Amino acid sequence: AFGSAWYEGLWVPLLRDAERSGDTAAALERGSASSSSGRGATLAACAALPGLAAAPGVLVPNPKAQANNFDTRTDRVCYIRDAPHDSEAGTTAPVCGPALLWCHRRLRAVAKELEDEEVAPFLVPAWTQLAMYSEGGGFYRWHADGLNFPATYWLMGPAALYLWLRWGAIRRRALTAIVYLNTPDRPWGPEDGGTLRCRLDGAKAWHLRVDGSAGAMELVPAADGVLDVRPEG
Repeated sequence: AFGSAWYEGLWVPLLRDAERSGDTAAALERGSASSSSGRGATLAACAALPGLAAAPGVLVPNPKAQANNFDTRTDRVCYIRDAPHDSEAGTTAPVCGPALLWCHRRLRAVAKELEDEEVAPFLVPAWTQLAMYSEGGGFYRWHADGLNFPATYWLMGPAALYLWLRWGAIRRRALTAIVYLNTPDRPWGPEDGGTLRCRLDGAKAWHLRVDGSAGAMELVPAADGVLDVRPEG
């Protein structure tokens, strides 16, 4: 049981194909030399999204919806990788084009710019998740992307070790990085919905509201930050 928990909770979602932050920065440099990059690539990625959304089988219901949980989030998703990948972990590598691929690499390379030289380098998953919400009605209920494993859990004995292994990839999440790829030819408005709200875990008041302007990037502590996406502005 412990081996299965480690395999499903840490090896498959993270360790199998994750890269150190220095490698993600190098991948960005290689990609920038052979394709569009910077603001031009971001705007091209925004423009490509409607076609990607209309392509059959590319954007699929999110994992919660696939498990028949329709009360948590409403977005459709796909997972972008540098190279095709098998479906063992439930991920796909759609043909996303060079602009979206650059955005994928840029998002992963942020880890190198943020890490502290005195601690171990970040380990970055091989994928980024592209999520799209329906106009005016999409939402994602409050949640934390990471996990602080409570010390009191160890009182459960072997069961605590199982959970510690099963939640391995979630425990190791340090930051959530989000970049908005909304259509650039029309500015975001409150009536569009999709406002991201953030607060520190345990705080009662939301202390940050983020509008979905094209090209904006947000960074949130994965374990200590609580997020939600509002259906209205």
